[in-house]
Amino acid sequence: MAKVTGEGPSLASQPSGWVALVRILPVAVLLYATFLPPEARLVLAGQNLYAPRLASFILLPFLVQRLASRPPQIRSFDLLFLAGIVWMVLSFTTTYGLGEGFVRGGALALDILLPYLIARAFIENIQDFRRLLVLIAPGAFIVGISLFAESVSGQFLVRPAFAQVFGPLSSYEGGDASGTFSQRIEYRLGLLRAFGPFPHPIHAGLFMASMLPLFATSGLRNWPYFLGMAAAFFAFFTGSSAAYLSFFIAIGLMLYDRLRERVQIVTWPPFLLGSTLLLLALELVSKNGVIAIISRYTINPQSASYRRIIWEYGTQSVANYPFFGIGFNSWERLKWMGSTVDNYWLLLAMRHGLVVPILFLTVSLILMVRLCRQLRGHAIIDRRFETGLVIAIFLLVVMGFTVAFAGSVLCLFFLLLGAVGSIVHTPR
Repeated sequence: MAKVTGEGPSLASQPSGWVALVRILPVAVLLYATFLPPEARLVLAGQNLYAPRLASFILLPFLVQRLASRPPQIRSFDLLFLAGIVWMVLSFTTTYGLGEGFVRGGALALDILLPYLIARAFIENIQDFRRLLVLIAPGAFIVGISLFAESVSGQFLVRPAFAQVFGPLSSYEGGDASGTFSQRIEYRLGLLRAFGPFPHPIHAGLFMASMLPLFATSGLRNWPYFLGMAAAFFAFFTGSSAAYLSFFIAIGLMLYDRLRERVQIVTWPPFLLGSTLLLLALELVSKNGVIAIISRYTINPQSASYRRIIWEYGTQSVANYPFFGIGFNSWERLKWMGSTVDNYWLLLAMRHGLVVPILFLTVSLILMVRLCRQLRGHAIIDRRFETGLVIAIFLLVVMGFTVAFAGSVLCLFFLLLGAVGSIVHTPR
């Protein structure tokens, strides 16, 4: 088993290490399911059970047993999160009626609820999350190699191979199948934008880039550290602006944290508060708000411009249906525009109303602030890793304004929230 650097014993040297390793296996299984492409699915009663969704259902009996035998303490952020889940289903029953709305809304809600609960139930402390990184490092590295192979070879390898086994994947419009999915060939910086096992190169880049703050601050060394760091930097081969911007944000925040260790007046709470106020100010005084500013740093100016148009028409849809949204129904937009909404928080508001994204963003902010508050007094190796978790969540929250979470990234984000919910202490 890999060791951690700095203060603290190796993971294997702790008497309960192997017991804990077995306990967190369900979380590792769920994360490995995110490494499989959407083609690896089971169709049951008209519902596509993609790998993360199928793994969540398979793990459900273990989750129920765990919650019954050792339930986590329910905290305020858990209640806010569950309120968001309930509102998702309620909004769809309002739009589609009780039966159809419960099925459609419930499927979307479970994709969020189960990863959160699995991590919340089986992760108990910061050491558990280190063990989790050790377990997933080989899988993440293999996924990174697949991105590299696709990019330099100029041909897609992973998803076509799985399509040969499980059949081609359908594309969807308004929540209904509308054709056969085909991977778009696009080159950036002279390299093919790799999909690997992900739904889109943007998802691939964001997922892999989010590994950077986790492994860089974990305190692990030897093969888990090197495999995890290599996996993160393989995000380069997705040609994704989201990945490159994620690197910039993550590295900048990690450098800020090292400055915080040396200068006492530099702390995280004022930084988080200042960042929030800055984003609000930019939203109020700049043309098209934060979206326009973030979009300037994308590689493709046309894509950035299109995102601003989506924001304009999407927010108008939210203004028209602020409480329960429009579900999968078509939203008013220019005739030439597609139905895709490249903004997760806007998409939630359009589908379910403003309550859902507000609740989920509030939960994210509460968890980041609480984790920052408990840094003092911890060993430096744990302080840095907890900071890495904060950075990973902050990174995904910010990048959620430029990409709609789905599949692997969606599962990762809410799994992180559940894990951090277990790591933070109850305020005194």
